[in-house]
Amino acid sequence: MTIRVIQIETGRMANFSYLVCAENAGRAVLVDPSWDMAKLEKHAAREKVAIEACLLTHGHYDHSMQLAPLLEKLGIKAHIDERDIFMLEDLPQRLLAPLNSATKLELAGLTIEVVPTPGHSPGSVCYIMDGNIFTGDTLFTGACGRVDLPGSDPRAMTESLRRIATLDPALVMWPGHAYGTVNSITLGAETKTNPYIKFALRGITPAE
Repeated sequence: MTIRVIQIETGRMANFSYLVCAENAGRAVLVDPSWDMAKLEKHAAREKVAIEACLLTHGHYDHSMQLAPLLEKLGIKAHIDERDIFMLEDLPQRLLAPLNSATKLELAGLTIEVVPTPGHSPGSVCYIMDGNIFTGDTLFTGACGRVDLPGSDPRAMTESLRRIATLDPALVMWPGHAYGTVNSITLGAETKTNPYIKFALRGITPAE
């Protein structure tokens, strides 16, 4: 299967949202939709795809702002690890599809592998789709997510980074923010240069 990934920068915190669609399927999922829903809908219209689901890498507000009206309008749900649902105070439970373990989803013609990567938040996950990995705030180019926030866990982040380092190095990594010098990179290249992954492989936590 061939997929298209449309990377969309939104908001005042250099967030990335992603429109992901299977080639010629006419359907798509949104990863971490936030800040400017009209902008995201315009991209979907330009690509001529119908948005069938949302995937949240974690529950922080900058990755889900103004999401409820979009879900209501489209009649769809947001998939999120159940451990991060407590952060989504403005989202009615009926609009959520909780994830409770590593699993695979079949949405919008896509096969989606869910990889739990707690650390930045209790329920942080990465999503793997056809040679691509969406890392949210677990892993950026050249850095990792903060571990000094409520619910963060430096030791869990260390284990998550070690787990990511074992994944297919050919995966193309798409981070949750435009914090690095490049906006995407192969996981193999990032693993070789990212100091936090190097520390994790040596058993050193980000806090240390």
